Amino acid sequence: MEIRKIREEEKNEALELMGRCFPKSYSSIFFLYPESTFVAIDNGKIIGGINIEIYKAKIRVGYLGWLYVDAEYRGMKTGQSLLDKAIEYLDDNVDVICGCIEGDNPSSFKNLANRPGFSIMSLPQQFKTFGIKTFKVWKNASRFFDMGYFMWHKKAGVNTAPASLTPCKGKQIASFMLTLLFNTLLFSLILLKRGHLTISSIAIPCIVLSIRTIVEAIVFKIRKVTPIYLGWDTAWFSSILSLILPFYFPTPGGVYPKGKNWNLKSMKDTLSLAGLAASIAEALLLLLGFFNKDFISFTLLLFISDSLFAFYPFCGFSASRIYRDKKRISKIFLMSISILISLGSLLLFVF
Repeated sequence: MEIRKIREEEKNEALELMGRCFPKSYSSIFFLYPESTFVAIDNGKIIGGINIEIYKAKIRVGYLGWLYVDAEYRGMKTGQSLLDKAIEYLDDNVDVICGCIEGDNPSSFKNLANRPGFSIMSLPQQFKTFGIKTFKVWKNASRFFDMGYFMWHKKAGVNTAPASLTPCKGKQIASFMLTLLFNTLLFSLILLKRGHLTISSIAIPCIVLSIRTIVEAIVFKIRKVTPIYLGWDTAWFSSILSLILPFYFPTPGGVYPKGKNWNLKSMKDTLSLAGLAASIAEALLLLLGFFNKDFISFTLLLFISDSLFAFYPFCGFSASRIYRDKKRISKIFLMSISILISLGSLLLFVF
């Protein structure tokens, strides 16, 4: 196997392979730059690739974009070899190396979590590193609406010990409280703009998001999996857009298995049950608050997102966990109930 930069005439072959490796919904954000795309070649055929984007955002950024390997060649460390080559190249050509990975995708985040120097980049870190150019980083990485994705990074040439993926309890609590505060403040601004902000309505985000998170954590505990909370602070832009929209889009964060030594095959049932429990809890909350329009306006979109949106960029919501499960009956049941409750809530909200 040979790993080298792609040639101009090989671009279509690489794009075709990407199309086989990723869902069709991702195709609109594919990118490929011959000067910074590496491919793995076996017998003259492209069997894998890694597409890198290099640009200036206050400092030189090397973004690890698409890593893909032909299904027939997986499990042969082809992806690891491509990543090794990409990081070696970027260490000599940029100031910081970044990559954006879904929290429910251990096969991908392990590639960075187990490497020296890499760690999750918090929102304050991003603004400290990139300044106002943080928005350029988000734009180039298609991050404005990312749910459940995290920005990994390392300073080029720095190879400190691999970071722990589990924040301490204090940091988890702080992240959760910050998520509640952010959603509360933004939802309050929207209600103030509508002219019916009340003391009771201010508590709605705290009540709904707390119950959602507690229910997820309880499922993890019952399944004897240690839960951790991770906020989705870099997805807050989606909620901020609500200031100019007729509805509020909550950014709840999520409960994940502790550490990095887990895989989707062993954790699939737990994640699916946690997602299903969160959606059912939100459905019950909608029924209990059926005659409070402020409650419906906050909870309804969270419920729809949790129970129906299982595609990019809403991968962090519970729907993606539910739809990974092969049990069709639970999917059909949940979708049916979700549509009925959503339509009922919308009708009540409108009339």
